[in-house]
Amino acid sequence: MNHLAWQEWNPRLPDYWRSLTHPYRHRIVEHVSKNTPLDGTVIEFGCSVGINLFLLKLKRPDIKLIGYDLNAQARNLAMLLVEPWGVEIHDVPKKSDEIPLVDVIYTTFTLAYIEYPQILEYLKAFIIRSKTIILGEPTLALEKNAKLEFTGLPCRGWVYPYPYLLKEMGRDVEVELIGPQDGTSATVNAITVAKEPA
Repeated sequence: MNHLAWQEWNPRLPDYWRSLTHPYRHRIVEHVSKNTPLDGTVIEFGCSVGINLFLLKLKRPDIKLIGYDLNAQARNLAMLLVEPWGVEIHDVPKKSDEIPLVDVIYTTFTLAYIEYPQILEYLKAFIIRSKTIILGEPTLALEKNAKLEFTGLPCRGWVYPYPYLLKEMGRDVEVELIGPQDGTSATVNAITVAKEPA
């Protein structure tokens, strides 16, 4: 499934609801919460049906949350779930300057469906529009390879060297590796946190 196919996909809230307690979601929420000041503003790029936004609002009701997604049906479900709590849900902006300036922009298994030239454009936009970028994406940990077809997940997709790319773009980067690391592949599930230089 690529980002164009995602626009046409029919998401079902129960499929996502089952993952509400998944540790990976909670690690993302912890990282976003830790890196967002009181009354800060956060964007989830690729919010799908809004599960992460829901969890964040429970943990940090002070944060202004904005969710972007390409899929209209996913946005509609997210609106039902989180808009009553003041969370904004929108289609993905066509231009980077339409993204508001925020404290944090984060993604979770979203960039894996976007091809390389667009990845660089999105990362550049995230750097301009946010103080901290948090990527819950499979990565080539600290490798500097351009890209690699990723087939280790049922959903399939692309994996990129996010820590390396973000360091090259001038960010201070930390990586939390998630799950067992058996050394058989350079590909890992990770949370990459990229902050403005201190």
